[in-house]
Amino acid sequence: MAKIQSLLKTIGTSFIALHMTSAAIAQENVPAVVKPQGICTMDYNQCGNSSICGCPDGYQYNAAIGYCIISETDNASMAGVDKRGIKSSCSIKASSVAACTRDINRFGNPSVCNCPGTTEYNEVLGHCIDSVR
Repeated sequence: MAKIQSLLKTIGTSFIALHMTSAAIAQENVPAVVKPQGICTMDYNQCGNSSICGCPDGYQYNAAIGYCIISETDNASMAGVDKRGIKSSCSIKASSVAACTRDINRFGNPSVCNCPGTTEYNEVLGHCIDSVR
């Protein structure tokens, strides 16, 4: 009986350790930007994207670019969507229209850019984004 209890304890401990390891690995691959998941409205806003889309927990839909951006950027470990794939009339690559710092943040973009007009810099995307009205 003692051998069976010892064996079950070892198996249980191994299972918990394996589960914790896989959870830690999963946290290492948290994208900052993801494609919408779930239902999107069939309309198109002035940026050429759906006005509303469903996003995974912890993400918010940005109608200006048509993607879901993580709510807490500190939780992200990688950029996610290739910023060259963003096709929106309300977004433009910052380095082509703005004065930017020369440093590179963890998402591969300058930390700060002075975007023109009413656009605002998004450090995760490296784009100047015009808010959707």
